[in-house]
Formats: sequence, C-alpha cells, structure tokens
Amino acid sequence: NNAEHQVLGNPSGAVTLYNCVFSGNAGEAINNDVAMSIRNCSIYGNSDKGGVAGISNSGNLTVRNSVIWGNTAATAISTFDAQIRNFTGGTLTLLYNSIEGLPPESDANGNVGLDPLFVDAFGPDNMKGTLDDNLRLSPESALINLGQPEPTLSSHQDADGHARILCGRIDMGAYEFG
Repeated sequence: NNAEHQVLGNPSGAVTLYNCVFSGNAGEAINNDVAMSIRNCSIYGNSDKGGVAGISNSGNLTVRNSVIWGNTAATAISTFDAQIRNFTGGTLTLLYNSIEGLPPESDANGNVGLDPLFVDAFGPDNMKGTLDDNLRLSPESALINLGQPEPTLSSHQDADGHARILCGRIDMGAYEFG
C-alpha cells in the first residue's frame, strides 16, 4: 500500500488532504463521512472486492484539481463508480478533476475524463502501489495546466516540494509538471 499525503485539520473539524498519492491499496483509498476537501491528489490503482476502490463519500466532500483513475472494484456499477461514489446523505462537489469513466452529464466545472498519461504508473517492478511508481504527468498529458485557475496557489508546493504553478496554471494531480 502506498499512501503519501499531507493533512490539514481545522478547529471546525473539517479535514483537507492536499498533494496526496493513494495507490495500490486493497479496499477504498478514502472513505469519507465528515466535511473533507481533497485538493491536488492522485488516487490511482486501488482495488476493492466491493463497489468502490477510489473515494466513497457519505459526508460533505469537495474534490479539486485531482486525478482519480485506474481504480477497480469487483461489484462497481460502472467504471466511474469504482473511482468515486456519493452515497445517500452525502454532498459531493467536483471541480477540475480527471476521473475515469466520467459520465458526459457530469462533464462540467472543469471535470474531464482524460487519461492522465502518468510517467510510469507501475514503476520498474511493474507492480502498482509500490514506492517506485511514478504518478507524475508525462509531457504528453492533457492534464498539464488544466486545473482550476487559482493564482493564490502560486506560493504552494506539490508533493515533491516544487512550486505548484510553473506555467501559468495549476496541473491536475499531486505533482506539477516541469
């Protein structure tokens, strides 16, 4: 299991995950039932014997500038449901993400269903979820400069500690290209 992330809590009890990498987990990568914000994360290659392998939500969740791709669930209704599923009572806001199996009617608010074209998602050992996986965007990725325009994030850093905005606009996922 590979879960690298930064967590920021606040007094109201809300949780923010940013610059996260959740990869190769058995079971849901994230199961949310609180107020949570996920920002600039890569959730890839998780698997579950049930219906959701990426994000399961029954709380108040906002996902922004993230890549949710390649997650598989044995009983998922669709490819999209294996990536992210909102349950009864949950509130889900998706802004500027790339989500595998994204239904056309959900293709709003900057969300796309474009393959991230990671550098090497399985790494040299050819196994997802190990430390040699490279979930950085390749030069051919359409997700470069496709995140939500947020000039206030120019002082932030990506999962590698590099500047978050390098070419005028933020990238989707945990790593900024370049």
